[in-house]
Amino acid sequence: MTTSHTTWSVLPQLFATLSVCLSGMCTGTFFSFSSVAIPILQKPMEQGGWEITLEQGSWIASIFYIGTIFGSLASGSLVDKYGSKWVSLVMGPVVVLNWIITAFPGHIATIYCTRIVAGACYGVFLAVAKVYIAEVAHPDFRGTTSAFYPTFLSAGLLYGFVLGNFIPHLRLFTLLLAVPAIIYFVMCLFIPNSPYWLVARGRLDEAQKSLQWLRGSTCDIQEEFKEILTKSERSNDDAKESWKSSLTSSDLWRPLIRIGVLMLLVEWSGSNLISQYMVIVIQESGSSIEPNLATIGVALARMIFGSMSTVILRYCPRRPLLLFCTFLSMVSFLSLGTFKHILTTSREISENQTTVEEIATIQHTFGWIPMVSIGLIQACETVGFIAIVHLTLQAESFPTRVRAIGCGLLGVVTALARFSIAKIFPLLLSLLGFEGVFWLFAIILLLIFIYCWIIVPENKGQSLTKTEDKMMVT
Repeated sequence: MTTSHTTWSVLPQLFATLSVCLSGMCTGTFFSFSSVAIPILQKPMEQGGWEITLEQGSWIASIFYIGTIFGSLASGSLVDKYGSKWVSLVMGPVVVLNWIITAFPGHIATIYCTRIVAGACYGVFLAVAKVYIAEVAHPDFRGTTSAFYPTFLSAGLLYGFVLGNFIPHLRLFTLLLAVPAIIYFVMCLFIPNSPYWLVARGRLDEAQKSLQWLRGSTCDIQEEFKEILTKSERSNDDAKESWKSSLTSSDLWRPLIRIGVLMLLVEWSGSNLISQYMVIVIQESGSSIEPNLATIGVALARMIFGSMSTVILRYCPRRPLLLFCTFLSMVSFLSLGTFKHILTTSREISENQTTVEEIATIQHTFGWIPMVSIGLIQACETVGFIAIVHLTLQAESFPTRVRAIGCGLLGVVTALARFSIAKIFPLLLSLLGFEGVFWLFAIILLLIFIYCWIIVPENKGQSLTKTEDKMMVT
């Protein structure tokens, strides 16, 4: 869609960014696997399970994030050395092979190992998507592309939950989870290397061809190409100094502490945890809706809200939106815990005061509450926590010279937080009960609301320089 020599084309950039963001769909299958597989593996062997305990299942969900730490730490060097395109082309077959090994395990330890590899792939995928989108999308189109990755992640969740509902055999289910990785690999065959990466390697002719392909054959790219050359020269100058002073600089640690605390609280609030244990959560919540069908509905709602997040963020100020999503998540967790508490209390006194039929009537009439609550939690995570905290706020908080280091460290913080909450979730259930755990999450969300009210500034429509200055104020 090109009308003059100065007009850039949408379609090439759309194809390139969508191709790389298909890695988000691969990530969604990583999350849906644990949610579907753990309940199946808990079943007796005659029913196709392995009779594993929930504690063993918690390792399937949590050890994934140990791999994410390794992937996050290695991703910067991989992308810098080989480029986003070639890293993507390698990751596709790695994911496919990993799913094949997962489908034919000889022992539960094999699944633990493949989950570590999957987590490492997730860490790499995040880095590749962020870097490639930032470097190939036109500045006027970049905001639109920010929603692609979380939308595809939600699509991967939906795909996995649909398979889990219609395919009862774990092995076939696992093999079919490799399909998005195959599509991802094929599409990445046709995308160009980033012009920024090519310029940094001195391959200027290839960089010009890449930028021309991305902007369209009739677009005049000379001015933008000169900007890329200038930026590359400045980056080289900054790199000579950054590693000498960055790790001890207040420019790094002030925003790192502020945003790091927020990200720790967000992960400990249970919003992301729901994806890993969704089938179990719906089973335990007292919902009247069949768990596998409920997961499909929740994942569909999450994908819809994910696709809408770009439009929402375009018109809504970020700070009020984050506060609203936090408050709505808190109310949803309170509803989950309270509904379960009412059912549990009713059953405990049923012999004297309440008949079994009356309890069944309550569950049938109001059994939609858990599904709606979980759907709202997932929607708020996508629009508020992923789009604002993970993809926008952390990148805006660091000065340019320490942005890569800061975002990398925050990735490690996030992975450790997710590992810890996923691992202790069964312990929390045994100590506090279902309702107690989700009331605890509601309390953490209240702390997040207060913290955001005090700490998080409104950055909508402001330059990176101004947002950096805000985060450096003590």
